[in-house]
Amino acid sequence: MFANDKEKPPFPETAPESKPSRDKAADKERSEVELTQKQSAESAGSKPPDIAGVREKIARYFPDKDKSAKVDAIKREITSLADEITGKKEFENKVKEMSRVLVKAFEDDISTKFITNGNEKVAGRIFEFLIKMAADNGKVYSVKNERGDVQAVAVWVAPPSYGEILTHGFVPLMRTLVEEPKSLKNFLSCLSFCSGIEEKLAPRDHLSLSYIGTDPALQGSGLGTSLLKESLKRIDEDKGKPCYLELLGTKEELGNLSSFYSKFGFEEASQTVCYKEKEGIYHKAMVRPGFSGSSEKG
Repeated sequence: MFANDKEKPPFPETAPESKPSRDKAADKERSEVELTQKQSAESAGSKPPDIAGVREKIARYFPDKDKSAKVDAIKREITSLADEITGKKEFENKVKEMSRVLVKAFEDDISTKFITNGNEKVAGRIFEFLIKMAADNGKVYSVKNERGDVQAVAVWVAPPSYGEILTHGFVPLMRTLVEEPKSLKNFLSCLSFCSGIEEKLAPRDHLSLSYIGTDPALQGSGLGTSLLKESLKRIDEDKGKPCYLELLGTKEELGNLSSFYSKFGFEEASQTVCYKEKEGIYHKAMVRPGFSGSSEKG
């Protein structure tokens, strides 16, 4: 229900090696300090800190300074599911792959945990159902790496008819949910709550951003932001349909996300309201008017 691609502050690059100071007194003082540290370490029966080793471990964990360039290269691989599928088997495989990415992306999401009762199988079925429906009656955009692996997915659903819902795997989804009574109850509760609000607030003939998520290994790289921006650009260039989304999460998450989406032309259509008090889940709806032009303000 919301973008799971939070930006992380970039890790500072390793500072360049310091050149010898022209201040001889400062050089002497630094040498004395280093000697004292070395002697203290030896007296304690240990070796001086391995600075190079520490830097190597940090480099392994944090993105390297060329990561942004790698992400820029990946950004150009944004594709539409409708444009890249040639057969039914390929379609089913691609849907499952996209679903797996979303399952991982929303693994720790509070609202998804509530809806699915923490069941990955249920989450996978829900994502597959939405992707299939969007592929036929909306838009599905994804980002792939050079090997063709899906790394981020955006699912835009158009309001379907009852017949269309049945066509796109709703029955298999319900069979899975029946095996998990709590998941079934939570799913139907959320579906009823959100659908009722969408009917009142969403513009006619709109596209609804059901889910947008990035593989956890690339979250914070800006990949999801680029996917959102490109998705909106293509929607604008196509028919310029109005867009709608619903945010579910903690109050803090909703505040951050509404600020994020406002940069792309979305406006708040409802106040933040409590959906499930016990779980601490809140709801907010946002609308983006239909138009042709830039997908980002400023």
